[in-house]
This record gives sequence, C-alpha cells and structure tokens, in this order.
Amino acid sequence: MKNSAGIFLLLLTVTVISLFTGCGHSRRNYVAPFGWTAENPVADSLTVRMEYAFLGEVPVDSLARLVDEFEAVVSGMTGDDEAKSHLRGCALFWKARLKYRLGRFGETRKLIDESIALTDSARYPYEIRRYRWLVENRGAYSIDQWYEHISDEIKFYRKHSCVYMLVSRYLDMSWLMLEAGYSARTIEYLSMADSLLDSIDELTVVRAGLRINLADMYCTVGDSLRAANMLREIGERPEVLADGYTSSLIDFNLWVTARDTVALRRVWDSLSDDSVRIGLRGVVSAFMARVSLDRGDTRGAREYIADTRRFLPAVTQGDHKAFMLRTMAETAEATGDDRRAVECFSRYAEVTDSLNAERQRGELISAETSRQIDMAEERARGERRMLIFRFTAVIAVFIIAVVVVWIQVRRRMTRLRDRHHAERLDRLKSQRAELAMTLRMTEKENMLDELDGRLADLARKGNVSAGDISAVQSGIRAVTAAEAESENFAEVFARISPAFTDNLRRAYPNVRRSSERLACYIALGLDTRHIARVMNIRPESVRQARWRLRSQMELPADSDLDQALKDLL
Repeated sequence: MKNSAGIFLLLLTVTVISLFTGCGHSRRNYVAPFGWTAENPVADSLTVRMEYAFLGEVPVDSLARLVDEFEAVVSGMTGDDEAKSHLRGCALFWKARLKYRLGRFGETRKLIDESIALTDSARYPYEIRRYRWLVENRGAYSIDQWYEHISDEIKFYRKHSCVYMLVSRYLDMSWLMLEAGYSARTIEYLSMADSLLDSIDELTVVRAGLRINLADMYCTVGDSLRAANMLREIGERPEVLADGYTSSLIDFNLWVTARDTVALRRVWDSLSDDSVRIGLRGVVSAFMARVSLDRGDTRGAREYIADTRRFLPAVTQGDHKAFMLRTMAETAEATGDDRRAVECFSRYAEVTDSLNAERQRGELISAETSRQIDMAEERARGERRMLIFRFTAVIAVFIIAVVVVWIQVRRRMTRLRDRHHAERLDRLKSQRAELAMTLRMTEKENMLDELDGRLADLARKGNVSAGDISAVQSGIRAVTAAEAESENFAEVFARISPAFTDNLRRAYPNVRRSSERLACYIALGLDTRHIARVMNIRPESVRQARWRLRSQMELPADSDLDQALKDLL
C-alpha cells in the first residue's frame, strides 16, 4: 500500500512541478523595446541609442563614436565575468554593424564569429540570434527553409519582446508572401508590423516607409481610399515633414493611389534641385508631363519631358521606364516630332515585351514560392499535430497510471480491510476458545476436588464398596477425558492463533517442540497452579519447565518470560 501510494504521490508531484515550471518562468530583465539582456545601466542606455542611430541616417563617424563609447564602458566594468564576456560580445557586434555599414562584409563576419564565441548561448539566446541575423544569407535557404526560419524567428522575438526585430521579421515574411502572390497575407504581416511601430515615436520615420508599402498593397487590392488616408495621416506627422526624403515618397504615393495633383506638385517642387534622387525625379517629371498633356498643355509637357529624357537611364524599375517612354512618345507625337515619337514607341514596345516576359517568369516564381510555402506550412501543421498527439498520449498515460494506481490502492485497501476483519474474527474465536477452556479447567478442578473428597471418605471408612469404586472410576474416566482434551490443546491453539507458533519458532529457534504447549499456556496468561492442573503435574514441575523454556529462549535475566511470549501473539 505504501509503495502504491508513493508512486501516486510521485506522479502527482511531477505533474504539478511540470505545470509550475512551464508557467512560472520569471521574466528576465531586458532593454525595451529591444530584447538585449540588461546588464549595466550605462551600457543599456547606449544600446538603445545605437539601435535608433543605426536605424536612421546618422553619419558613420557619429556611429563610430557611439560604438567606442560603448566599448569603453564595457572595458571599465567589474563584477560578474559572464556578464562582462556577454557585453564584450555585444561591443564586437556593434563594431561588426559599423563595418557592415561601411561595406566591409568579411570583417563583419569575423567580428560576429568572435561575438558568438564570447557569449553563452543558453543564458543569452537573444544576443546569439541578433549576431547571426547581421550576417544572415538569404541565398543559403530554399524558399520553404526561409519560411520556416522566419516563422521560428517571429515566435522567438515575440517571446523576447523585441519590437524592432519582430517588425523586421514581419517585413521579411510580407516580402515572401508578396513573392508568392498572397496579397492578403502580405497586408496582414505589414499591418502587424505597423501596429507594433505605432507606440514608438523614435521609429516614426521607419513606420512612414512601412506605411508607404502597406498603402501600395491596399492600392493593389483596390482599396485606394484607405491607402490615401493612411498616407495622409502619416505624412502630417512633424517627424515625417522634417524628413524631406520620406515626405517626398509619401506625396508621390499619394499621387499614385489617389491622383492627388497637389501632392504631385509638392514632390516635383521638392525634387527640382535634387541631384541624388534623379530616378524618382525622372518618373515624377513624366507624370507632370502626363498631367499637362491631359490638360492640352503641350508646351508644359515638353518642358517636363526634358527631365524625363535626361533621367531615364537612372530608372531601373521596368513599369516606370515603360510609362516614361510612352509619355515621351505621346509628347513627341503631340508636338509634331514624329521621328522621336517612333523611336520612343519602339523602345516602349521593347520594354513592354521585356516586362511581359518578366511577368511570366514572376508568375512561375510566384507559383513555386507559394507551393514551397504551402509545403512548409503543411510540415508545420504536421509537427503541431504530432506535438498535440504526443501531449495527449502523455496525458492519457498519466491518467491511466493514476487509474491503475487508484485501483491497486483500492484493492490493497480492500484486502487489508478483509484481513483485519478476518483477524478480528480469529481473535473472537480465540477469546471464545479461551473462555471455553477456562470453564473446562474450572470444571476439572471441581471434579478433582470431588474425587479427592470421595477418596478421603473411603480412607476414613476403612472399607470400599462396589458403588464407591464405580464412582471413583467414573471420576478417573472424566479426568482422563479432560487430560486427553488438554493434550490436543497445542493443535487447537495453533489453529486459532497460527502466527504464535510461527513467531515463536522464528524468534526462538532453540525452543523444543515439547515446550511449545507450555509456551501457549503462558502466552494465554495461565498461572503456575492452573498450568500444573491442566498438565497434571506438580507446580514444582511447572516451575522447572518454565526455567527450561527460558533457557531455550536464551532470555536475559531481567526479561519477563510471560511478556516475551505474549508479544508473539
């Protein structure tokens, strides 16, 4: 019973510990809204500053000063060696990120390897992932492997509360969905990234770029009104208005999505003296020429088309280039320049054919991408089903084990209860037998007393009659019958209390079989006089027999023979 109960308690304890272990992990300290482990207040503050600096357009020399300042803080740290090793790895990561910004990818890889070597992956899993992210090679993955990798990254960064990396991975997943032709899922991932950035003022400009892409997707699926409202909302923020590049992109996309001519004029004005974004300037000039043509202003169109022709080589996007060539051809045709119109229409046809071929290749790539994504998702579903099956199996085994243990305990308790009941009945039988024996002994004593009296009368009379002899013989027969019954006492006692004889032989193996009858009488509590009469011997003989029994049991001088035998019942 104790073993079964112990197994039951062990299983219950393991279950409770597992539940509390799974649900009771203490939340580690981290640098919000990123997931770096917090080790030193100064280093943590610099970490946040560097994250935002690398996200923005901070000059390289300013970034280098921040990295050097972080390295100096780490060098001056004292205390936990593992924490210092972790921060040294972080310092190497920021140096590697600076090298990456400078295009020194070989040095970046070397520094990242050193960072990983310095960092305990079990204690700092977030840091290890960030290090590997910097040198991640998309080309090393197949489409399904990349999907599984990004899915795993999303789960990890959700757990570690890193907004920045979670946004980054949502964007990676959205591009993959876009490549597969899943517009709705692309919007879903872009929207999740957008909602995360909503509460971080320092990333407003980053959010503006994301919203431009999200608005473009809404426009693609036919929701131009929502796209325009989204762009206007983000474009009115002071941080975006202060960023000329982002503000121009928003205005350009407002024109594309909502045909907002005011926005188109603003972006044209902002690019009129821009010598860097000449590709965008060429596309905007083509749109300005198109608006002029639609109004019948061929002169204005010719002026805008000059910039279009000038910056056409800087445009790489096929659909933009095709639009520019078509606008150039229509402008030349409207102004009577047939030769230039034919030339532009010819080039437009070539670009259009190339776009069609590229679109067909894109459809094939999209189909293959969606197929591999579906395969990866099916594997993930299979793994989830297997996980659920294993968990269910473990729970089922546990429940079965508990039921089996419960049944065994119930059976054991039932057997124990039955045994206790049987022992109680045996004790009652023994008590009844002892009572009957006591009555017989009393009757025997009375009979012997009567016999003694008759013999005494015979002795006084001096003569013996036939009736007296018959009476004496009857008394002797009764006494003999009582003696014969007493000789079977040991067997009767053994049947009533079988454990006594076994216990006696096991505890005192030197006790002779002839002494066991005396041991039974003593265990029942009979005194020397009663034992003498039952065994039909003198009391002196009983005392000698007790001494011999004591010697056979090898009891110490201070031990009580009667109690030692009673303890065996």
